[in-house]
Amino acid sequence: MGILSRLLGNEKGEQRAVVFSDGLLASLRGVGGAAAPVTPNNAMQLAAVYACVRVLSESLASLPLILYARQARGKTPATGHPLFPLLRDLPNPEITSVELRMWLQGHLAGWGNAYAQIVRSRSGQVLEIWPMRPDRVTVYRQDDGWLWYYYAPDPMFDKPDERNAENWYRFDEIIHLRGLGFDGVMGYNPIRLMAQAMQLVKGAEAFSTKFYDNGARPGVVLKHPAKLSQPAYDRLRNSWEARHQGIENAHKVAILEEGMGIEQIGIPPQDAQFIETMKFGRSQIASIFRVPPHMIGDLDRASFSNIEQQGIEFVQYTLGAWLRIWEQAITRDLLAPRERATYYAEHSLDWLLRGDTLARYQAYQAAINAGWMAPNEARERENLNPLPGGDNLLQPLNMTPAGSTQAASSRGLVTGGAELREGVDEHAHQVREKKAKLMQAMLPALEDIAKRVVKREVQDLRRAVDKHLRKRSAQDFTTWLHEFYKEFPSVVRDQFDALLTSYGTQITTLAADELGKVDPGLTEALRQFIGEYLDNLGNAHAAASRRQLEALLADAQAEQTDPAPLIEERLDGWTDTRPSQMARNEAVGFGNALAVAAYGALGVLYLRWVSSGESCSFCQSLSGKIAGIGGFFIQAGTMIDGGAEGQMLVRRNTRHGPIHDGCDCVVIAA
Repeated sequence: MGILSRLLGNEKGEQRAVVFSDGLLASLRGVGGAAAPVTPNNAMQLAAVYACVRVLSESLASLPLILYARQARGKTPATGHPLFPLLRDLPNPEITSVELRMWLQGHLAGWGNAYAQIVRSRSGQVLEIWPMRPDRVTVYRQDDGWLWYYYAPDPMFDKPDERNAENWYRFDEIIHLRGLGFDGVMGYNPIRLMAQAMQLVKGAEAFSTKFYDNGARPGVVLKHPAKLSQPAYDRLRNSWEARHQGIENAHKVAILEEGMGIEQIGIPPQDAQFIETMKFGRSQIASIFRVPPHMIGDLDRASFSNIEQQGIEFVQYTLGAWLRIWEQAITRDLLAPRERATYYAEHSLDWLLRGDTLARYQAYQAAINAGWMAPNEARERENLNPLPGGDNLLQPLNMTPAGSTQAASSRGLVTGGAELREGVDEHAHQVREKKAKLMQAMLPALEDIAKRVVKREVQDLRRAVDKHLRKRSAQDFTTWLHEFYKEFPSVVRDQFDALLTSYGTQITTLAADELGKVDPGLTEALRQFIGEYLDNLGNAHAAASRRQLEALLADAQAEQTDPAPLIEERLDGWTDTRPSQMARNEAVGFGNALAVAAYGALGVLYLRWVSSGESCSFCQSLSGKIAGIGGFFIQAGTMIDGGAEGQMLVRRNTRHGPIHDGCDCVVIAA
C-alpha cells in the first residue's frame, strides 16, 4: 500500500485520516461568509496589518538565538553542538538565521501556523532547515495518531501530477510553530478569524480610493427647470462627468446655463467621521496582534512618559509568548529526546531592553557594586573583551561578616584588605574601602573609553605622519599638530562625559551616606564642576600629547634623523599603556575631585587623607593628614620622604590623590 493510501484511505478507498487545513478551520469558526474575501495575502496590503506583522517578525528575528547546555549551576553556550551554528548563523546554505526566523514569524503572525522542513543525516543529526509556505501545507492525522504534512506543488514550477511521496513529510521532518488554537494541531488564522475588523479597514480604504478618484468631491445633483429629452439628459451627464470627475479635474469651474442649479448630496468624510473610522480600524488591528499602536505609526495616545513602558510591555506580554513558542518548538522538533534534559534554546533579550549609555552603565554599576555581576559580564554584554581579574565578584562591605577581611586589586589600584594606618580609625577605613570598590568598579568602563580616545588619536596621528611628515615637511606636520590638538579636547570631553556623570552620581551618594545626610544628587553646581573637570581633562591630555610629539620632533631635528619612526614608536607605546594609565588616574583623580566638591556642598570644613596599608611609602606618610576643604594637603615644591623608596618632589598644589601613577589614596570628611 502506498503512502497516499495509508494516509487517505485503505485499499477499498475508505477514508482513514483526519484532515486539518486553514479552510477547514475557517469554516469551523464560522467566518467563511462575508469575511471570505479577506485572506492573509491580501490583508498584508493593509498598512496596519503589514506593520504589525513586520514589527513582530523583525523584532523576534533581531534577537540572538543561542543553544545552551545546562550545568549544575548556570548554563553555557553549546558551541560544540551541531545545532548551535544552524540556529545562530546559517540554517541552510542560502539563508541566514535572521531571515528564516523573520519569514517564519511572519507566517506565524499572519496564518497562525508556520512550517519548516528539517533535513537530517542518516543518524538523525539536523543538517539544514528550510522554510515552507503555510498556504501550501495541509496536515493529516492518521488513524494510528501520527501527523503527516502534505506540501502542495507550486503550479509555476512543479508538475501538476507531482502528488507523490516526495511531497509528504512525517512529523519529525517538520518544525511546526502554532499560535493560539483549539484542536491541538493547528493555530487559529488571526486574519480569517478577525475578518470583519479587516473588512472595516479594507472598506474604509476602498472608500478613500473611490473618493479621491472622484476628485475628493461628494456626489451632486444637477437640476434643470425643464424636462430634458433622453439624448439631452445623456449629453449633460456625460459632459459633466468628463469635465469634473477625477483628481485631474478637481477644482475646475462649473458654468451652469438655462437656469440649471446644482445640489450637493452625500456626507463629507469629516462629517461621517471617516478619519476616526480609519483610526479605529488601525487600532483594532494593532490590538489583534497585541502591538502597541505607536509601533505602527499611531501616535495619537503616545507620550514620552508611556512609550518606554509600552515598549517594555511589548517585550514582556507580546514577544514573550512568541519566544517561548519558538524555544519549545526547537526543543520538541530539533533536539533528540536524550538531549532535551541537557540542551535548550533561548533568545537573548538584552538587545531589546538596552537603555541609553548612561542608563546601562548605571545599571552595571549597581550590579557590580552589589556583588552579583562581575565586571567581565558587563563587558561581555557591551561586546568588549574581558580583562584580567574581571571575573571576580565584589563583596559589599555592609554585607561582610564581622571580623572578615577582603583583598583585591585591579591593575595597580589597591582596593581593600589593608591594615589600618596610624591616624586612620575604623570608620575612615570603611569609607576608604567603599570608595576604593567604587573606583575598581569604574575601571573597566573608564579603560574602554580611554582606549577609544587613544585609538582615534593614534589613527589620526598615523595618517598625519604619512601625509604631512613623510610627504611634506616637519613644519607642515607641526602646523597640523597644533590645529589637531585645538579640536581634540572636545573629543575627550564627549567620550568621558556620560560615564563621569554617572560616576559623579555614585560619589555624591557615598558622600551623603558617609555623613548621614540626604543625597542631594548632582546639583547644578556639581554638574558645572563636572563640565569644568572634563574641559581640563581634555586640555591636559591634548597638551601632554602635543608636548611629547614636539619633543620628539626637536630631538630628531637636533640629531638630524627622521622623526617619523620615533613618533610611530611613541604611538605604539600610547596604544599599549596609555588607556590603563588614564583609567587609573581618572578612577582616583575624578573620584577624589568630585568628592571634595560634594563634601563642600554638604557643609564639610575639613578633609582627611586616607591610604591603605598596601600603599607605597609616599602615600602612607600622608595617611591621616587633615587639611581645610579649601586648602592643600601638599604644597608645590614639597619633598615627600618615602624612606627606603627615596624622596618624591611634588610639583603642584595638591588637594587630593593621585600623587603618582597607581596611587589609590582617597580623601574623606574629617
